[in-house]
Amino acid sequence: MTGFCEKNGIIHKTSTPYTPQQNSVAEQKNHTLKDMMNDMLVSSGLSNNMWGKTILTACFILNRVPHKKSNLTPYELWKGHAPTLNYLKLLGCLAKVALPSHKRSNIGPMTFYAIFIGYAQNNPAYRFMSLSDFSISEYKDAEFFGHVFPLKKDLPHIVSNVMPEHMNLPTSSSSVRDLAIEPGRSKRQRTEASFGLDFITSFLVEVLESFDVDALTNEFVSLFLLEEDPKTYQEDMMSIDATFWKEVIKSEIDSLESNKTWELTDLPKGCRTISSKCIFKKKLRTDASIEIYKARLVIRGFNQKKGIDFFDTYSPVIEIVMIRTLVALASIHDLIVHQMDVKIAFLNGDLEEEIYMSQPEGCEVPGQENKVCKLRKSLCGLKQAPNSGTKSLLPL
Repeated sequence: MTGFCEKNGIIHKTSTPYTPQQNSVAEQKNHTLKDMMNDMLVSSGLSNNMWGKTILTACFILNRVPHKKSNLTPYELWKGHAPTLNYLKLLGCLAKVALPSHKRSNIGPMTFYAIFIGYAQNNPAYRFMSLSDFSISEYKDAEFFGHVFPLKKDLPHIVSNVMPEHMNLPTSSSSVRDLAIEPGRSKRQRTEASFGLDFITSFLVEVLESFDVDALTNEFVSLFLLEEDPKTYQEDMMSIDATFWKEVIKSEIDSLESNKTWELTDLPKGCRTISSKCIFKKKLRTDASIEIYKARLVIRGFNQKKGIDFFDTYSPVIEIVMIRTLVALASIHDLIVHQMDVKIAFLNGDLEEEIYMSQPEGCEVPGQENKVCKLRKSLCGLKQAPNSGTKSLLPL
């Protein structure tokens, strides 16, 4: 093979052992041939041991199907002329084959019944399997009965024995096969039950009337009056917990300012600002009571432009092999391993790009509302935040 390729100027490349996915084109064609072979075996009723001859028939048909890009068949590209398709027949159908002259006798049948199983490889003939002795032979003259499949099981008769009498049984074999394997599903239209707000209100009134109002605990009240987390700053200020939200917002802004995350400045000419948003979350206990209110300022990094506002976005990540090595060394030397979680890892990273953020909503500095925040450290939501934040925590 190597000598043949070198002689004809062919560069013979091979894929890595046990990695057939590298030869994607061939694997896709193999997958197509296998699917065709499986469908042809099922539809014709041939046994599984006929898969080799069936896959040759599938390849024979695909070579005569036009390609979607060139609109030419492989046969036409190889032979130089379009193929004739009037001799294509259904695999597994019944055929009445005429015996050749040297096999005929003056007394006896001149034909025999067989099953069509494919096409000859080196001559324009058909391949048949005799119904009498199951021998395989090639002949050219035959009469085909495309609607008769001798080896195919009588699926309508099988399904009719287990189906109710009032149900209409499909006549085509493909419909019967789909009906036999399709799971039963109810055809009743499903609607979601909704009792409305009036039902909830009346239910709460009845519950509250059954209790002593003075004996109601804070946990019980919070269980029924628990609101959803506010999505915007306006919802936050209109909430019944507005006092708590204001406190946690102030705490978040003070933490960012104490870490010198930004500095107020005038927006330079030609630059643009990126807006920010506060995310609010209530942390609950197991009894559904509120444990703590949390607010986190997040910049809208999806408005950043690559090459202007950010460059590298990757984050250094340690491999599991290194972690296993460190644990093994700690076990050998009888060391104690401590795990640490840096909650403000992003705020430890210094930004190399110039990024201007508008002042957080509701937290504008009095008298400096027109100024913007020039970020000095990375903020949660930035494209480069994982890169700059983890880079600052790497050991020297």
